[in-house]
Amino acid sequence: ERLLAWFAENLDEWQPKFSPLPTGYVFANSGAPLDRVVMNGIALSDRKQSMRCAHRIREGGQWALRSRVSALCRTDWRAFSTVFDRELRLGAFMAQVRAHPFVLCVEGGGLDPSPKAWLTLALGSIPIIRRSPTAAAYEDALPVAVVDRWDASVLDRERLRHWCDTFSSWVTCAAHRQELEYRLSLDYWWNRIIACYRQ
Repeated sequence: ERLLAWFAENLDEWQPKFSPLPTGYVFANSGAPLDRVVMNGIALSDRKQSMRCAHRIREGGQWALRSRVSALCRTDWRAFSTVFDRELRLGAFMAQVRAHPFVLCVEGGGLDPSPKAWLTLALGSIPIIRRSPTAAAYEDALPVAVVDRWDASVLDRERLRHWCDTFSSWVTCAAHRQELEYRLSLDYWWNRIIACYRQ
């Protein structure tokens, strides 16, 4: 009964007093920018109306979902998807993220869609993530597009257009951009944790 709150990465079920905490950046020594990066200020609706499928697929069952989503990008979603068969260097990957309004951030090593979702937001694009207890932290604080499951029926051009309208100001409005940079910072999440002690 002395526990006020428990913040957990990769939260997989709701429990009293538990709250999800995003993983954020985990790029130690990778060369990825950990602070401010130069975002793409081009409005989402002015970019090619497509989503970038950008994930690593490794050996093992935990990566099966990513394989299935890649297959959807080559079939059912091919008219509005960009998918590459080879892994890109970091600079080329970042350029691809900036060029697309949306990036599919399919979970793999855990439920959390980051670090890719975090970097996508920092670069001025919108992550598409799957709803879960972990994803609730993103939905509550960040401009993310959310689907209930990874299957062919959840994405189409009309939904992408709707999301362009919904999230446009996070890219084009300077005040919203400044707020987003704060919400991607450690200070924002630490302040949410500390707030539990002030109740």
